[in-house]
Amino acid sequence: MDLIKKGIVIIGIFLVFILSENVFGIKVVKQFELSFDIAKQFFVLDGKICVWDEGKMVVYSGKNIALSKKIFNRGEGPGDCLIIQNIYYYNNRYYFWDRQLKRLSTFSNKWALLKSERKNNLSLFSAFLGITYDRALFKWSKMEGANGNALFTTHIGFVNKKKKSSVIKFSGVFAKERVENYDRPYIIYSYDNDKLYYTYNQEYKIYSINFNNKKLSPSVYIKRTPKKKKWVDALQNLKYQIIKKPQKLRKKNYPSYIPPVFAIAVHEKVLVVATNNKILNGKTEIDFFSNGKFIGSTDIPILYKQYFIFPSMFNFPPDMYVHKNMLYTFHYFPDADKYKIIQWKINF
Repeated sequence: MDLIKKGIVIIGIFLVFILSENVFGIKVVKQFELSFDIAKQFFVLDGKICVWDEGKMVVYSGKNIALSKKIFNRGEGPGDCLIIQNIYYYNNRYYFWDRQLKRLSTFSNKWALLKSERKNNLSLFSAFLGITYDRALFKWSKMEGANGNALFTTHIGFVNKKKKSSVIKFSGVFAKERVENYDRPYIIYSYDNDKLYYTYNQEYKIYSINFNNKKLSPSVYIKRTPKKKKWVDALQNLKYQIIKKPQKLRKKNYPSYIPPVFAIAVHEKVLVVATNNKILNGKTEIDFFSNGKFIGSTDIPILYKQYFIFPSMFNFPPDMYVHKNMLYTFHYFPDADKYKIIQWKINF
């Protein structure tokens, strides 16, 4: 009988160990890195790293440059660009959203301009998510009222020349003491292959919408309960490592807890979540999911924009992409004063 009891205890301990998330470690191996002296904006289009810099698009295939060509002029003419917020690749076409010109330009896979359309019913702060069934999907916001009573509403939906059709919306109240984006309600999202995945600040619940369905209703795709991390003064120091200016202490109201999720990236069945769980240790913890099921975590150096703690209202790319079994991230290393794009191979 004693042997049976001992056996049950051992089996129980073994099951607890197996079910522990610490066991599900995902190993990522650095494939190569691209180093820069200044911050760059990059995208991953059809598995290729595309670095945007003042009208020049450099496309990398592995360590080699597959295409280095000035395909734009900086300006307002047809095919010109001022500030690129996002690029989306769909059906062998590239879609460029210039947030300053409020213009969506369509290019062929050989970079020939096919179409240019202004969206004058959008603001400077709007974001282009992608294309589904030849319809452009955007995020836009609206604020009503002032001071502590201002209601900030964010929409995601379709936009044409004359009409905006909201699919989802999220509202929150501005705090009386506004500090950059710390108190601003926002949606963290990723879009791929006619599917939108998103979450809100202060929660780790990821919703999904499949635009292949006639009924565009969100469903809970992932739900986790992270450990709450208290806001500490040390977080205010993070961004001063990259903007290189003396810190000015400010007495402002900050959230009680650090938002658990910083960014989401998705491709096909793989979804990755950059969390703020280890931000105080100078690391980004990445959670990996396949078909909505948690498969493991890993740590990488802190993402560049994560130094700012919260995403920007301008909705630039979040420094992280996933394509098949590759993870692409953007970092700043203060000691070397270098910015790097790193391609990692994910060993599932």
